[in-house]
Amino acid sequence: MGFVVPSGIYSDLGTKELREMLLNEGRIELLVSITNGVAGGEVYFPDVHRSYKICMLIAQNGVASDFVSAVYRIDPKTTPSPNSLLDFVSDSRNFLAIPVRLIEKLDPENHAFFEFTSQEESKLVDKLISSAPSLGTIVDNAWNPDFVSGLHKTNHRNYFNQNQYGLPIYEGKNLAYFSEQIRPIEWWIVEADGGQLQADYPYSRFGFRRIASSTNERTLVVSCVPAMSFNMYTLTTIRQGVISRDREVFLAACMSSYVLDFLIRLQTFTSVAIFNVKTLPVPRLTAGDRFFDAIVPRAARLTCTSAAFADLWQAVMGEVWTPASGVSDAVARQSIRDELDALVAHLYGLSRADFAHILAGFPLVFPDDASGRAKKEALLRVYDRMKG
Repeated sequence: MGFVVPSGIYSDLGTKELREMLLNEGRIELLVSITNGVAGGEVYFPDVHRSYKICMLIAQNGVASDFVSAVYRIDPKTTPSPNSLLDFVSDSRNFLAIPVRLIEKLDPENHAFFEFTSQEESKLVDKLISSAPSLGTIVDNAWNPDFVSGLHKTNHRNYFNQNQYGLPIYEGKNLAYFSEQIRPIEWWIVEADGGQLQADYPYSRFGFRRIASSTNERTLVVSCVPAMSFNMYTLTTIRQGVISRDREVFLAACMSSYVLDFLIRLQTFTSVAIFNVKTLPVPRLTAGDRFFDAIVPRAARLTCTSAAFADLWQAVMGEVWTPASGVSDAVARQSIRDELDALVAHLYGLSRADFAHILAGFPLVFPDDASGRAKKEALLRVYDRMKG
């Protein structure tokens, strides 16, 4: 049987049971994912937005297989035109052999497919996810984080005001990495009302943006919400009191890295859900490990740039916060972020070539021009310096 359906058939939570049926009760013989729009202006379906992803799927009942033959051309620059599609799918060299074992390992709960660009990339991903248990796996005698959604703009709208009365409400669009605020606050809420809806508000806490795209400059954007403030559902935060503050900082630094952002970009398109983040492999390191001890202080300095994060600084660094504790200078911050990315790459045992491949997956950060190549090479030099 054959289908032409939205790409959510291989990635969305709502199609989980259909995927399981196709994998367990038969075989997927062919999966082709393309964007509706093609470079040059052509589209497959004129009444559908150009960015919409389309999936062509051929499946057979009753005959199991260890592999799925798939190809993803979700960049309009590489999407075959309507006139060349038949020739494209007829050429077996365009397809990847994705092990069903890898699909099940990548997302044991939902069996969502990752959008690999090459066979080598699938091997790199296999290496990454084999390096540590996923965040969704409960590890005995180790720390296991939990995540919580924020206030809902519709359900809780009656509590909000725009008169700057009460405490601020942060949205995903307000914050960038660590604690950088990039847009002004639009909503406030009376503390007594907000406290009944969100118990974690007295504490600074890390969270990730829900609204994101795999084609943006970055996808998994992790920041810290200041103490004595609330957050909207567009920021999913780490539940307080479940893991220690230093482990929360370590987790946030790993999630902020190109390494884990690379994995998220393979499985999401317009939003990042908790179930996406729970597929990420994160080693449950603790104080005393050389990577943990190198990562946590750097991430704390990037985060604790104002007194609003004094609680976090005190808990993690064991000393009273002062204005000199955090790093605000843009050049110095970038230098520390580069060191963190290099440390995380080494933490996951990546070779220089592996790390370079991951960085190439961020074309808006490292464009294929002289400045982009220089920026990428500069980060790889930091990787070389941090080795060992």
